[in-house]
Amino acid sequence: MERDCEHALGDRVREAAREGGLVVVTGAPLSGKTRTVWAALTANLPETTRVFAPSPGTDLRGLAAVVRGRGEAGCVLWLDDLGGHLGDHGLTPAVLADLVRLRVPVLATMEDEAYDARRFGTADRARVLDGTRPVELNRVWSDSEWARLEALDDEPRLRSARLWRGAHTVPEYLAVGSDLVEEWRRASRPTRHPRGHLLVRAAADLYRCGVPHAAISDSVLRGAQKLYPDAYAAAEAIPYLEQAAEAGIVRSQFALGMLLTERAKSWMNRAAEAGHPLAARALPRLHAVTYTPPDTVKE
Repeated sequence: MERDCEHALGDRVREAAREGGLVVVTGAPLSGKTRTVWAALTANLPETTRVFAPSPGTDLRGLAAVVRGRGEAGCVLWLDDLGGHLGDHGLTPAVLADLVRLRVPVLATMEDEAYDARRFGTADRARVLDGTRPVELNRVWSDSEWARLEALDDEPRLRSARLWRGAHTVPEYLAVGSDLVEEWRRASRPTRHPRGHLLVRAAADLYRCGVPHAAISDSVLRGAQKLYPDAYAAAEAIPYLEQAAEAGIVRSQFALGMLLTERAKSWMNRAAEAGHPLAARALPRLHAVTYTPPDTVKE
């Protein structure tokens, strides 16, 4: 899905490929920065281009020597989330200058707030950003972007994003929607959260039937879950597993508490034996609490 900034970004990428330089795309979290830069890379650089994509914190000071060793083969440095690649051993002005001399483009993404802090801040300013002109990616889609999205109705993921994104943006839906659906799907297992899976299923179906989000209350969901008799029966059949798991957590916390109070009890015993009145009064209560483990979740 083409974004409005992709023409300008393509021009910047081709210029950096000819002359070297840093191209940064900034935007809000989950605005589509990574996909947009990757699309510009694949659309504007030859297929034979070697992509260097180091992990955050990688020492980049020897990268220019590696590039020289490749001879005439084209290379690009890909730095997704540039903030993790700054610092004395990362992308410094000296490293960037070496790459510019070799005509190696550097393509990077950065969140808006991080870019502002590292370029204009005083405490942690990154000089390599001085003079950069970032390509800004808007979080909210323009009318022309929506028109292009509607024209791609045959693409299932984009169609789902357009129909079911709710109050979220399309990039947000595309970034995390599929993972959330998969997490919800797997939650139906007896050892996971079948009740939660059923309630989310009921809420989604109500929304698809046109029920406003504000009208889907807890009481509505409690009634709606019974419309799925098989799933409802399965969820009702295993409440004891959830109770047992919660009781196990309570007992574990009790055991940890006993370990932490051993030293306190030893000092309080000594104080009571020495005749300290406050210790003598507090010690029986401490024994009562720590020697009697809870039998139920409520306790």
